[in-house]
Amino acid sequence: MPARLDGLSFFFPALNEEKNVAPIVEEALSVLPRFADDLEITVVDDGSTDRTGAIADELAVKDPRVRVIHHGTRRGYGGAVRSGLVAATKPWVFFTDGDRQFALEDLGRLVEAADGADAVVGYRIKRADPARRLFVAWVYNRLIRLLFGGGWRDVDCAFKLFRRSLLQRIELKSEGSFIDAELLLRARQAGAVMIQLGLCSSACRSNACARTARSSHRSFSSRCGVRACASARSACGTFLGRHMSRRALRLA
Repeated sequence: MPARLDGLSFFFPALNEEKNVAPIVEEALSVLPRFADDLEITVVDDGSTDRTGAIADELAVKDPRVRVIHHGTRRGYGGAVRSGLVAATKPWVFFTDGDRQFALEDLGRLVEAADGADAVVGYRIKRADPARRLFVAWVYNRLIRLLFGGGWRDVDCAFKLFRRSLLQRIELKSEGSFIDAELLLRARQAGAVMIQLGLCSSACRSNACARTARSSHRSFSSRCGVRACASARSACGTFLGRHMSRRALRLA
């Protein structure tokens, strides 16, 4: 019997995911009750132009545990994540992406590691991505380490579990793809106990990375293109100068 939580808010950002939104909600309704009786599932529709929002609304009508947040205009990946975090009402908050990159049953591994922790964040053991994407990820993760310190193995891995009490103590500002890094950095600044846990993505398991990359919500964020390599230092530096103390963010 897996460990259980005293309440779980699960959300995922969705941009033009009409083929994925119903399967991921159905998977969540089937799998997540294993880990919590008190459960809510939120779809964050980030201004989709297909039927993503309409399908999500239909699912919400069928099950009161399902909720939908609609962005009238696109706010970007960071804005969608922030909306999901703010809307969460349960003691624990879990999110992933809307492209079904991970199997939700792997939440059980995060739950088992959560005792005594404020956050459990996944990292991909083996990324089944094209060489260009792997290079972008390598540069981005090392740039974060260079600018802010710390030992994050996979900053933008979208499989994270947080205590809501921690999230209530931090203020997020990013609207773009830097949201993952900011979330971890601000959690560290707040004194959070965080655990990193290796995961195998569905793309790695099925060797369907090309299809996953095309359908990913993150296709509209800067980190998924070669531009991420050139712009990451500027974006991080700007964020650092405006919002954070470099000394405060470095590990003691």
